[in-house]
Amino acid sequence: MRNIENPEIGRAPHNKEDLSRNRILEGAPIAYESGEIIGGVTPEEAKILLEKTEELPEYQEYLKRHVRIEEIADKLDSLANKKENEEEKETILMLKDMAWGIENSSFDYAKTVRKMEKFSEKEKFRLEPFDYQQKMESYDRRKRSIHESIISQLTALRRNIEELSQKNIDISPDITFSKEALGDRDYIGRWAFITAVGKELEAYREKLSQKEKEAA
Repeated sequence: MRNIENPEIGRAPHNKEDLSRNRILEGAPIAYESGEIIGGVTPEEAKILLEKTEELPEYQEYLKRHVRIEEIADKLDSLANKKENEEEKETILMLKDMAWGIENSSFDYAKTVRKMEKFSEKEKFRLEPFDYQQKMESYDRRKRSIHESIISQLTALRRNIEELSQKNIDISPDITFSKEALGDRDYIGRWAFITAVGKELEAYREKLSQKEKEAA
């Protein structure tokens, strides 16, 4: 059975599907941040990993998300370019920056969630219970702070877009979350996590696609 000295004891052996999934989810953040694929892959491996990536539930969830920061930012940018009034243009561009700020916060949230999970998996049976609990509480405070910030930012973004809409500017608050959705903490937290993971997977897929083409 699993014990403190060797927590791996008692775990079922990883199958190939587990290894592919872990390889993708560990490699995607690195591909996003550095533009590199860890360990390197052959064109044949790249083709297989591309297929596996597309099948991931996280990637499918990312593709189906209702609120897309890039679409909001593009819409605001397009509106700003049509404005001759500098004050209105500056206001719209400020909202565009706010939208990208929400995406950045989503990455902070996802990183914190993953660090928390990794720490728990690695240290739960190694540290003294008090030390383990203290560290987990620290991660949880950090996660909660980012989570609340994302909700506040999304609420402010919706409010400002509503104000633009009321001034007959061609944008609908429907491009953002509804007020009901903003009240669902779990839903917003999941959206933030999937937004970040999906962006990382897109970067990973782009690198894999480039590698696959080397075989052509």
